[in-house]
Amino acid sequence: MTQVTLEEACSRLPELIAEVEAGSEVVLMRENLPVAKLIATT
Repeated sequence: MTQVTLEEACSRLPELIAEVEAGSEVVLMRENLPVAKLIATT
């Protein structure tokens, strides 16, 4: 599972989407707290 800040997610979105498509989960963090999770749909 990858954890990134919201700012980092904005700049790396295509890369993070590729990770999700490959089966990983990406957690978006704000002030060291999880606020959202990117997961693949089926």
